[in-house]
Amino acid sequence: MMSRFFRQVWLIVIGAIASTILGWLLLEQIERERQRQEALAAEREGLVVMPPAPVSPSQQPAKAIRPPLPAAAPPKEEAPPTREVPAAKVQPPRQPDDFTQIKGIGPAYARALNEAGIHSYSELAMQKPAELLSHLNSRVSIERVREWIKQAKQLSADENSS
Repeated sequence: MMSRFFRQVWLIVIGAIASTILGWLLLEQIERERQRQEALAAEREGLVVMPPAPVSPSQQPAKAIRPPLPAAAPPKEEAPPTREVPAAKVQPPRQPDDFTQIKGIGPAYARALNEAGIHSYSELAMQKPAELLSHLNSRVSIERVREWIKQAKQLSADENSS
């Protein structure tokens, strides 16, 4: 009788511990995602993001103050004259580069890049990581996108040199 009682208590304790651990892991994942979103937003705005240092609750600032944005220049009313490109200088469309040559890009990401209007290594090399990440609409990390751009720059340089 008593051993049955202890088994039941033991199962309740194990369940409580497992729930606590799972809850903690879930909160950690949410915090990482929040930091990722903040880094993307800051990169879009051109700010430098430093990883957060551990701060005790008593040392946290009340509220961060954002500096005012510079005033935008008034739009110009005069449109630049349009130029016609001679037919001889127009290049025929070429086959898109094989993005699967870049480590971490499979057929699905290659297709997504082409759908976003990126068809060559040089076009991929010119992208900003945050903007490219917004085109992909997936759970790929910004570090992975930066690595793709780095590899695309190398492949583009190799193409241009040969």
